[in-house]
Amino acid sequence: MTPTTEQLCRLAQDYAQRFLRRFEDPLTRASEDDIVQDSAIAAWQWVSSVREPRRFEAAVRTIARRKRCRALREHHRRRSEEWVAGRSGSDGVGSFDVEGRQVPRDWLLPRLARSLGRLRSLDRCLLMALQEGFSGSEVADRYGLSEDNVKVRAHRARQRVRLEIEEAVRVARCLGGFDG
Repeated sequence: MTPTTEQLCRLAQDYAQRFLRRFEDPLTRASEDDIVQDSAIAAWQWVSSVREPRRFEAAVRTIARRKRCRALREHHRRRSEEWVAGRSGSDGVGSFDVEGRQVPRDWLLPRLARSLGRLRSLDRCLLMALQEGFSGSEVADRYGLSEDNVKVRAHRARQRVRLEIEEAVRVARCLGGFDG
């Protein structure tokens, strides 16, 4: 018996939702309904050309995984653009608040890049993966670490970067290195 279009869509939604439940990151949770709907539509379009109907569930999981990855990349891209744009200061130049002081983006970005560059390669990769929206357990699986180890390493790496940036701001303030 061939399932109806409605049954296929409902089945695809169930498969996609079940697949997405394994992810605990806030972005997946927030956009789960959209990803499920998009996955169901793509699966419904795909099913007309399928040669092996028993692979439908695997196909829906693949579609949902790809939709989730696209959503994560898009979110990361938007956040990166917002971060680089910074908040507009009184003079119209992007700036960030560091230690209660407005720091120009053009002054801060090279120092941030240097600070990130001084981190161990693994620590930098962990920070970037977490920033991209992957959960601690996903990052742990990717790098063969325990989730607790990922949390500790990421915390220490963030702290090193923060302290380095704050120290640079204090030194610059003492030396008059930027207008704030």
